[in-house]
Amino acid sequence: DLFPLDRYVPVYRMFDGRRQIQVSTARGCPYDCTFCSNFNGTKVRSRETEQILDEIGRAIHQFNAGSICFTDESLPINADRTARLCEGMIRRGYDRTPWLCQSGVNQLTPDLLALMKRAGCCCISIGLESGNQDVLDRCKKRITLEQARRAVDITTKAGISPDALFLIGLPYDTPKTILDTIRFARSLNTKQASFSNAVPFP
Repeated sequence: DLFPLDRYVPVYRMFDGRRQIQVSTARGCPYDCTFCSNFNGTKVRSRETEQILDEIGRAIHQFNAGSICFTDESLPINADRTARLCEGMIRRGYDRTPWLCQSGVNQLTPDLLALMKRAGCCCISIGLESGNQDVLDRCKKRITLEQARRAVDITTKAGISPDALFLIGLPYDTPKTILDTIRFARSLNTKQASFSNAVPFP
């Protein structure tokens, strides 16, 4: 209530004109991708579902949120917990407020995506990082290009817009692997891809 909320813009253009409120349901990521600072640590600490639902309710009713942005490194990292959250959002009528989140490639399944869609999810940012398998392996991403493509496909089929996230300039990138990434991004079943520069810090 102390922030000038109208000065904050939504993450994606699909939410233009709507106030967006951020909600964090958990902190931490158990993976060890070499390019990530992982500032929240490798232990995932989750909040209580009812507490999160109460916060979403305040965002909608008290702060007039037109959309919700979940800031977790990967909201569906625990499928059962995510399912309980989605069921609670449907039960409380929050499914009429669109929301987005981030996810890893291997946390998405058709059943969970269908429930997330019912609960109001309209966009998932999926961390693919590179379109070159050797770069993925050397960065300890622990995914394959085939798994990445499947994650985008099943998200699209569920009626949710996938945003494919890529990094350019990873430690093992070359002009060829960067072109591989661009070509892979263009071949995916998505209307949106986001590219960021990998920035090393001392």
